[in-house]
Amino acid sequence: MRRDYYLFAVLVIILTGLIVVVNSQVAPGFSKVYFDNATVPDYIVPNVTYTITFIIESHERSTENYRYTVYLNDTVINDGNVSLAPNKVAQLSFTFSVQDATYRRVVLWERNTTYDLSGVWAILGEPLDNVTNVSVTSPGHRLPAYSGPTNLSFLLNTTRNVTLVRTITEKGDSGVKVTEYRLKITALGDEKYKVTVHESQFTYVPNSVVIRIVVETSSDRSYQILRRIPLGVR
Repeated sequence: MRRDYYLFAVLVIILTGLIVVVNSQVAPGFSKVYFDNATVPDYIVPNVTYTITFIIESHERSTENYRYTVYLNDTVINDGNVSLAPNKVAQLSFTFSVQDATYRRVVLWERNTTYDLSGVWAILGEPLDNVTNVSVTSPGHRLPAYSGPTNLSFLLNTTRNVTLVRTITEKGDSGVKVTEYRLKITALGDEKYKVTVHESQFTYVPNSVVIRIVVETSSDRSYQILRRIPLGVR
């Protein structure tokens, strides 16, 4: 009885070893693709040339062919092929520069104020918030003119809708800030008007540069790495 038990145990061990050997022979290999972080800049300045290195590691079970494509903001800037034996490494570099910066608009704050007015109105040289009921004689037929929320200058004597826009641009160390005042006068009839004041401030922020690398292997596997790098403007 004990002898049969030992024979069974030995048989199980042999079968387990065979399974491990078979699995190790058919298990697929793999590859690694990554940036050499020491070569990736913290930010990119237009018209400056940079060199970035990326690495391909082969942990495949046989020689593998790799085709790589480098994209700068979805534009191909470099491509090529490399062949690696198992446990070999390739360091590949490419150079690039960005000619022009592109920007996106970022709103810092905004607010809307609406006023319902009736009669013939004139608001001259006063903040709109401080004027509640200013009635004057007929100001003539001048079209409204607008010069900012703290120095309003417009005449409500129009039978059509009017939209006026004024922008103030400030340049500083942190970039450009634009303040916009948008005045919309809607004539409702019977000397009634709806005045909407939209105030907003926004800035323009440089878009980041996107470096993307796609590596395809002869075993029909694909690897992709991406790095988004801020754009600095001198």
